Amino acid sequence: IYDLNENIVVSNVVILPNKAKKLASNIDHASLLTYANNGGNVVVVSEDSGTQLDVSIFLNQLGIYPSPKGYKYTDFHSGSAAPLAKIEAPRFLNKHVVSEDVSGLSLEDASVALVSNSEYLVPLLKASRTSFTTNGDAGKDSVWHTGNEGYLAVAFQGLNNGRVLWLGSPAPLKNTSFNKGLVDSVVQWTFQLKSVIRATFAHHKRVDASGESDLPFVDEDDYYKIKDTAYFEIGLSRYEADRKTWVPYTVDEEDVANKVQLEFIMLDPYYRLNLNHTHNTDTEAVYSALFRLPDQHGMFTFSVDYKRPGLSYVKVEDVVPVRHLANDEYARSWEIPNSSVYMAGYGVVVVGWLAFVVLFIFSGKRNLDTAKK
Repeated sequence: IYDLNENIVVSNVVILPNKAKKLASNIDHASLLTYANNGGNVVVVSEDSGTQLDVSIFLNQLGIYPSPKGYKYTDFHSGSAAPLAKIEAPRFLNKHVVSEDVSGLSLEDASVALVSNSEYLVPLLKASRTSFTTNGDAGKDSVWHTGNEGYLAVAFQGLNNGRVLWLGSPAPLKNTSFNKGLVDSVVQWTFQLKSVIRATFAHHKRVDASGESDLPFVDEDDYYKIKDTAYFEIGLSRYEADRKTWVPYTVDEEDVANKVQLEFIMLDPYYRLNLNHTHNTDTEAVYSALFRLPDQHGMFTFSVDYKRPGLSYVKVEDVVPVRHLANDEYARSWEIPNSSVYMAGYGVVVVGWLAFVVLFIFSGKRNLDTAKK
């Protein structure tokens, strides 16, 4: 699945339930992890007879813990203990991964996973609140999960946008209970054909306070000074597999949680601003913001770090220096409105001192006659 230099040879891997002790002579849990770290995409399907050991260790390292061999998923209240029982209207937790129109989902031979609190996991389908998973031989003393704490489908996406999707039941793949909607969603999302976005460009410039006219930099190393006005814009595109083309990625104005944001950072963000949707082109949506730089010099970073569960991650950064004002760039005293009091005081002191000097120098000496006693 990758060569000696750890460059991936195949982009996508599907692992179906099997009882083999090893996946292949040259594939183990470490090689699967290396493959995922290099951007490979993996679909894993499990069942209640257990998950192959290397696959289980690989999933555990991602924070997904499928139920052990022999543990059965049961829900007497919904009738899921019956063969080929279906959830007519399953509630998937992320519309970017699984389409909302998926229905009639079979849970035959299902395995249930517990998950960690990793921010890179995307839970997709919760077990019902009246369900439980136990070992058929040990009975109620061997509970793996109860209620909504278990999951029947979980996705994972790393910072390199490599995707892994775990499905707890092979039933949606079988001829007798095939679910086209779910299979299409799983394959398209994991194989980077769905919910893929990218930044097409990102740039910033120095402008006047109105933002209408550009102000040139003094030189390449000058960039910004404190209290300058900066204009930032970025273009975002979304891949549409049906048309095999890129289209604008737009966010509804009322969808506050998915707003595109700009951070202006020096160690910590000084500003975190919502970007406004300016306009669309044929292939991208343009977002922008106009803001005034803080009264602080140093090295700052323009950063757009757009991470939303189910969508590919977009991270754009540009580091720029922000200098302090030069000596001749400070406002002169007569330009400051509140300086009139101080200027008047300065004038009074100067005039008073000059008057004193003149009077001291040019005033004559008076001889005082004193009576002799």
